[in-house]
Amino acid sequence: MTKFLIILASVLFSFHVSASNNTNSVGGTQLGPLVNCELESGDMKYIPTEMCRISKGKAK
Repeated sequence: MTKFLIILASVLFSFHVSASNNTNSVGGTQLGPLVNCELESGDMKYIPTEMCRISKGKAK
């Protein structure tokens, strides 16, 4: 039983590490890829696409 739990835990943690490395290696985040976003105030920020949409900005 103990060996089963150890194997199960190692498999679960290995998938988590793999998923987080793949997301960040291509310049993206969980909220989408990073883009230059022009906010309503005219400011430009380098933020994820979802944050740009929530802030009512335009991705450039």
